[in-house]
Amino acid sequence: MSTNIENILIIGSGSAGLTAAIYAARAGFSPLILTGIQPGGQLTITTDVENYPGFQDVVQGPWLMEQMQKQAENVGARIEYDLIVDLDKDVWPFKVKTDSGKEIQAETIIIATGAQARWLGIESEEKYNGKLVTTEKDFLRISKFKRKRFSFIPIKVNIDREEEFLKHLSKILK
Repeated sequence: MSTNIENILIIGSGSAGLTAAIYAARAGFSPLILTGIQPGGQLTITTDVENYPGFQDVVQGPWLMEQMQKQAENVGARIEYDLIVDLDKDVWPFKVKTDSGKEIQAETIIIATGAQARWLGIESEEKYNGKLVTTEKDFLRISKFKRKRFSFIPIKVNIDREEEFLKHLSKILK
């Protein structure tokens, strides 16, 4: 088993991980990014991205993540397609073991693992994946939803806030 000592190890390769890598590389470090289970993060399964700074028009999520990865690599970040199976945070440098059997020591670890979609497992979910509303923020473009039927599935943690949001939304969409 090989051991490497890294200045900066970034766990996760979504927009947060790649942004951290770009800044770290531009500061003179050569950060190592471990992609995790979904290289590029959730934006790789997102079609229309309308709220990302710097783009006047809608861009495709996979294209955006491809550009971010190229930029990170261009400024000196290194990317490995591997998963973390163990992290010892009680020692310094920190120790990480990967799915491929590699052991990495890192002086700094940036955890940018993001979130993972929580699927319901219903038939229509696969059929409409990428075509429907996914978060309440999408409702900010209200004109898209006037006089249309939709389902809203609240996340348990935010149920009170989402109930208030739906009351407000129902008044707007009438």
